[in-house]
Amino acid sequence: MKGEAICRSIGKNEEAIIRRVKQLKGPCPDFYIIGHSTSAMERLGLKIAEVIDRQGMLPFKGLMRTFTIKMPYYEDWQGAGAFIQHLCDSYSIARDCYDTYIGTIVVELAEEWGRSGYNSSLRVFLEYIAEHSDICFILLVPAGQNQEKDDALFAEFVRYGVWMRVYSQTPSVEQCVKHFVTMAEKESWRVQAEAEQLLAEKLKERSESETENIIVVEQLFRQIYFEQCMQNGRSKVIRARDIGLMPGIQKREAARTIGFVSEQ
Repeated sequence: MKGEAICRSIGKNEEAIIRRVKQLKGPCPDFYIIGHSTSAMERLGLKIAEVIDRQGMLPFKGLMRTFTIKMPYYEDWQGAGAFIQHLCDSYSIARDCYDTYIGTIVVELAEEWGRSGYNSSLRVFLEYIAEHSDICFILLVPAGQNQEKDDALFAEFVRYGVWMRVYSQTPSVEQCVKHFVTMAEKESWRVQAEAEQLLAEKLKERSESETENIIVVEQLFRQIYFEQCMQNGRSKVIRARDIGLMPGIQKREAARTIGFVSEQ
C-alpha cells in the first residue's frame, strides 16, 4: 500500500519523462539525467535510448545502437586525456567498419562530479560532445548536496549543445523506512522504534550508486522473514540487531563497470 504507492509514483515520473521524449520534434537533443541512484538513472537512460531508436530520432550507423561508459573524476589534463582516449577507443569499437558512428552513448559520471562540480579539465569532454553532433549523449549525473553546484555544472554543458534535463526520482530514506514497516505490518509483524532508527541511519550512510535503497529494504525484509520462518516463526518483532546484522546496507564504494569500461 504505502510502499506500492511510492513505487507507482516513481514509475509515473519515468513514464512522464518518456512521454516527453516521444513528443520531441526536430533534431534529437542530448540528455542530462540527474539523481541520487546510478542504477535508477541508468534504467531511465536506457529507456530513453530505446525510444530514440524506436522513433527513428537518429539515422543509426555502426555496430551497436547504444553503448555505455563510465567517466571517472579528474582535475587535470592528463586525467581528461586518458578518459577521452578511452572514449575514442569505445567509439571505434561501436563504429566498426563504418566511416562514422551515429547512435547514443550513455556516460555515467563518477559520484565525485556531483560533490565537486565543474573544473576546467572537463572542457576537453565538452568540446568532444560539440564535435560529435551526430551522437546523442545521455549523461548520468550524480546529484550533489549543493543546488548551485548542480546548476553550474549543467550550465557548462548547455554552452556546448542543446540538453534536456530530467530528474531521476528515488524514494527518500523516510519513505524507504515506512515501506519496510508497511511490509512488516502486512505480515502482522512489528518493527521496534530502535530498529526503524538504525535502518534510517544505515540508509543515510550508504551510497545508492549500485542499488537503490527501496530495493535494499525489500531484500532486507525478505531475509529477516526467511530466517524467522526457518526458526518456526518464533518472533514477529524486528529488533535493531536484525537490522545491524543484515548485509547489503553498509556504506560501500561503487565498483560497478558497464559497457566498454576498462581500468584507466
